[in-house]
Amino acid sequence: EKVLLMLLLYRFAYYFVPVIIALILSSFEFGTSAKKYIEGSKYFIPAKDVTSFLMSYQKDIIAKIPSLSLAILVFFTSMIFFVNNLTIVYDALYDGNHLTYYLLLAIHTSACLLLLLNVVGIYKQSRRAIIYAMISIILIIVATLFTYASYILITWLVIIFALLIVAFRRARRLKRPIRMRNLVAMLLFSIFILYINHIFIAGTFYALDVYTIEMHTSVLKYYFWITILI
Repeated sequence: EKVLLMLLLYRFAYYFVPVIIALILSSFEFGTSAKKYIEGSKYFIPAKDVTSFLMSYQKDIIAKIPSLSLAILVFFTSMIFFVNNLTIVYDALYDGNHLTYYLLLAIHTSACLLLLLNVVGIYKQSRRAIIYAMISIILIIVATLFTYASYILITWLVIIFALLIVAFRRARRLKRPIRMRNLVAMLLFSIFILYINHIFIAGTFYALDVYTIEMHTSVLKYYFWITILI
């Protein structure tokens, strides 16, 4: 088992860490450098002879790479901290003040959801979406400090927050138009994500054979509705 764990950690570091580093670098560096490279590349210059439209389309794609990289990093961050809800719940098992923990858990989950909902807006370089994402990051940091306090995760959040500041300074669009159809879709998506999150936590604690105890000694059974209210 130890050998298998070491192999998994090795593969994780070998494949995953370079991708994360590349996304971080490309989120604020790739745009300008890539444009210069593309415009001077012998492989892409012939595209100018096809049509100016195709060339402009290429440039648009390249210009979107920083915002796409940041959107992927924000999505990844949201997923990580959704999973970390388990850590907060597990810590609450050994603390007498269950209510405080689960209020923090509800705030933590709501911040993760808000972060997830603004991924598309970050890709579209909307300043409003970036501001909401920054607020979500701050709320997650606060919840993390008051619960399991992982300094590695806090460092990661600080890096994402810094990238969001850079993206905010470069963003030119104030906000994306919100239509009633989009609001309904976001509401349904939010309920679905919260339900999946609750099922994931419940299933994990059933597997650990502690969910029944937790259900009768805390407000975990109200966690889903508390999160919706927040």
